[in-house]
Amino acid sequence: MLPSVPWIAFFALAVVAVAFLLVPGGYWVINPTVPRWVPRWLLWPLRRTSRQVLRLQGWAAVLLGLCVLLVGLGSLSPTLEGPLAAGAFLCWLAGTPVYVYSVWLSVRRSAPSASAART
Repeated sequence: MLPSVPWIAFFALAVVAVAFLLVPGGYWVINPTVPRWVPRWLLWPLRRTSRQVLRLQGWAAVLLGLCVLLVGLGSLSPTLEGPLAAGAFLCWLAGTPVYVYSVWLSVRRSAPSASAART
């Protein structure tokens, strides 16, 4: 039996969201640089985009993309809905702290140098 039309629309939206999360996330995990054509406002919560910050952002996007994918697949398969929801929750549980930590790394003030502290 095929799912009803609203569920198919929900799944299509999930696929689009997954594409917008997995593609840039995978790119930043492999190559942690921001392309020149990306406008600054798309990097909104980030102030300094170091390689470490971008790699963490990439992992967070991949994990949250998998979360959305698992929720979308769960809407299509009622028999696997429980395990897929548990997997989605675990991906969300792992991805959210990685995202928060990477934003914190990008906005924190760097520690003063030893020479500046002596003067």
